[in-house]
Amino acid sequence: MQSIRVLSGHEFFGVIDAVGEGVSHARVGERVSVDPVISCGHCYPCSIGKPNVCTSLVVLGVHRDGGFSEYAVVPAKNAFTIPDAIADKHAVMVEPFTIAANVTGQVNPTENDIALIYGAGPMGLDDGSGAEGRL
Repeated sequence: MQSIRVLSGHEFFGVIDAVGEGVSHARVGERVSVDPVISCGHCYPCSIGKPNVCTSLVVLGVHRDGGFSEYAVVPAKNAFTIPDAIADKHAVMVEPFTIAANVTGQVNPTENDIALIYGAGPMGLDDGSGAEGRL
């Protein structure tokens, strides 16, 4: 069986070096955070706001080269501008923190709830901070 090698890295940010057809050249040089989930936008899951379970799902760093590659090709809709005031060391955490914000937004914790978070890695710490910030 032949293996396909993909450079990992699904949580990353970078600087736009070039743009494709239909994308403003003004975006060249922008610092962007990347949503690694590339969805079709047309299937049933996409039509009900669940692009993470798209029938044609592609995840950068999983299905094709991601943030550890020298260059990554990203749809314009997946590249979100990061203001220059945000330091690189914080910009790299934008994508994982948005996941934590989404989780705590859906759970909607109250001061009477108890949160059990397994693991104290970056995602667990983000989830804890997100939950604490919503109280």
